[in-house]
Amino acid sequence: ELGKITKPRLIEVCKKYPNVEQALIKLFDDSSKSLRKTSLHEDRILDRQPLCIQMSLEIFRKGTDNYPLVFHGYSRDISVGGVGIVLNSEYQDITQIDKILKNSRIDVCFPSDAFSIKVPGTFVWSRKISFEGEKTLAVGIQFKEMTPKLRGMLLIFVDILSNIS
Repeated sequence: ELGKITKPRLIEVCKKYPNVEQALIKLFDDSSKSLRKTSLHEDRILDRQPLCIQMSLEIFRKGTDNYPLVFHGYSRDISVGGVGIVLNSEYQDITQIDKILKNSRIDVCFPSDAFSIKVPGTFVWSRKISFEGEKTLAVGIQFKEMTPKLRGMLLIFVDILSNIS
């Protein structure tokens, strides 16, 4: 439930009814305890949105001035902190993908007909998976730190893409 009350009015109510002040203190104390009990992993799982959006990874390997390696795939889930990507099955036989991605600069590309967004990220994990009957790789990319406005813009753009797809 949501209620709105000005600070001077709340002080006035608390002076007139001391039990309200104690109830508010208990309410906020109980809330903070339950927040502390929730694990970081549970928070991350709850904040992730299962969205299937076509995307690509541009991988710039250290020590090479060549064009980036480009892997295509689809998002598996996305949050303001990162994205899980299922790579197309043509990449299933890449050996040492962890080593390639760990030591590289990565841009996650969200393409659109009008324009695309590239978000820098770092490699977090990889797994061999079976997707729609084919073996392939899934990778986790953590986005580099963004301002709250940029995070908001990214989520709006991803939401638009998911509604178009």
